[in-house]
Amino acid sequence: MQLVRRAILVVDQLARFGDGLTFQELCDALDIPGASLHRLLSVLEEEQFIIRHRESRRYFLGPAASDVGLAARRRTIHVAEHLGRCLADLVEGSGGAALLTEFVDSRAVCTARHGGERLPCLSAEVGQIMPLHATAEARTLMIDMPRHTVARLLADTGLTPFRPRTPRSVDEVMKRLVLLRRHGYGISYDEFDIGIWSLAAPVRNGAEQVVATVAVATTEAHLSHPGAVGRLRTRVVNLARDMSAELGHRAPRAV
Repeated sequence: MQLVRRAILVVDQLARFGDGLTFQELCDALDIPGASLHRLLSVLEEEQFIIRHRESRRYFLGPAASDVGLAARRRTIHVAEHLGRCLADLVEGSGGAALLTEFVDSRAVCTARHGGERLPCLSAEVGQIMPLHATAEARTLMIDMPRHTVARLLADTGLTPFRPRTPRSVDEVMKRLVLLRRHGYGISYDEFDIGIWSLAAPVRNGAEQVVATVAVATTEAHLSHPGAVGRLRTRVVNLARDMSAELGHRAPRAV
């Protein structure tokens, strides 16, 4: 396992420097003994994960590493395009907006929005940081986290009381997370934006990590028809599971 970790460290380090690194620079950066690093570089070069420039003798990422990166990029683009279409479909009949929220540097950031033009109170826009404690779409990102991690994140981002319903303590947030874990989705109402109701479900990757949430944000007026909440819940949860499957996550499909 140590050999695998060291190989990953070498590839990761070279990915950070477009002008390559010398043998000594890799030694200094990775704290790998010279003899071990030399053997590792020979194997990686033989498999074309790295290459060594003939004149400068600097190491660069090789074609095999590029192929892996391009394959991952193509998959990401495919997922993003598919998600855009699905979010647009999700908006139909909801009277609201479909949102994608992701973790960026320990912050919940809205990275996609479709619809919601008739919701003047909805503040979520692409690029906006969403409060972790006060919206279902952000809070659901923490569904699998232990209390100490949640507490640390909330200490960094704050517990601003935006509305009377906004959670004001870690304990209140944890109570909502208990319900999130029990049901597999989260709901918020009038916690951040006035009169906005939202339902969010987690998107997981193949490593079981929550990487995003899919949500519908609307108003109570659009939920007055019998069965409206149940239909939205089914669509949001199923979309989150479909997107998780696209990212390699495998779980039984049932709502």
